Amino acid sequence: MFRERRLVRVVAFRSRRGAIGVLNGTLCSARARRVCWIRASEDKDLKKTMARAGVEEKPRWRDVPPDVRRVVGETLGARVARALRVWGGYGPTPTFRLRLADGRGVFMKAVGPRDNEFSQDAFEREVRVYHDLRGALGSWAPAFYGHVDVGAWRVLLLEDLGPKSVPPWTPAAARGVSRAYADFHRSAMGMPLPSWAPAPG
Repeated sequence: MFRERRLVRVVAFRSRRGAIGVLNGTLCSARARRVCWIRASEDKDLKKTMARAGVEEKPRWRDVPPDVRRVVGETLGARVARALRVWGGYGPTPTFRLRLADGRGVFMKAVGPRDNEFSQDAFEREVRVYHDLRGALGSWAPAFYGHVDVGAWRVLLLEDLGPKSVPPWTPAAARGVSRAYADFHRSAMGMPLPSWAPAPG
């Protein structure tokens, strides 16, 4: 389950050691700046965000209940000054790039009362990966800022890696992602995993 979810939902890993990472279509590389946007925390123009793709109706920030928005700000330690919808993914679940009052950028994804059982279960598994495996994933994954439950809403808060730069894929980007996978697997060989995460094989 762990390997499948990382391949499908993350595609690759961002590494402070220079590997390329892709999260929900976001590509970032410490080495290959020519094929990626700067990280969202350094992005001066939050308007450069993911273009609308697909036909799903993503909730707007004002559709998120006030209590949920308040708790998100409290969890992050700063008020949410701006929130832009992120289009794409595998369903109409709420996804936002947040700009906080202190200038930080955060990626928020959530499920609410209108999301189906598949989305709810997938979200729960993803939270478990980020929470239980954050030590193993380390710098290979976006920083995990926490998760909160407010009524029927569940929210995951992650480091914002910046707006999308793939597709279209280039040979250089594909090679970078392949090398990142290899580096990650080398670093994780023999690492103990929770009982719910099957060992690679």
